[in-house]
Amino acid sequence: MSNITFDFSGKSVLVLGGSRGIGLEICRQFVDSGAKVTSIARNKSPIPSVKNIICDVLDSEKLDVALQKIINIDILINVAATNLCEKIELIDGSEWDRVLNTNLRSYFTAIKHATPIMKNNKSGKIVNVSSIAGRNRSIVSGVHYTASKYGIIGLT
Repeated sequence: MSNITFDFSGKSVLVLGGSRGIGLEICRQFVDSGAKVTSIARNKSPIPSVKNIICDVLDSEKLDVALQKIINIDILINVAATNLCEKIELIDGSEWDRVLNTNLRSYFTAIKHATPIMKNNKSGKIVNVSSIAGRNRSIVSGVHYTASKYGIIGLT
């Protein structure tokens, strides 16, 4: 446990994938630091003060609609992801698209929405969460996951 504290009072934070795992903890930390937090995810965040927009980020059109509900963003955290461990010969096109759309295209879509807001505010931060799999071969992830995480590094 750290005694370092952060004050994000008055800041609006959008977490793409904030209902579980790393995204949930990111939401918790920002709430504890005084930020107004919105999560866009398939499931509701269990944190009572988090504003939830239920949306499967895999669907770009629905994500576009969900993002239109966000009018202020000081900090965007892209952490939504899916991981499948399949050999390349077992991956079909629809599975490839599902992983790439969830793990990479959703980040692009959120950044594209957030950028004009942040430029208008003359301030903003974007954090894209990738993986060590984006830099090295992974024995626990499929090539589609690795490619998407490598793509996040390039996007960033």
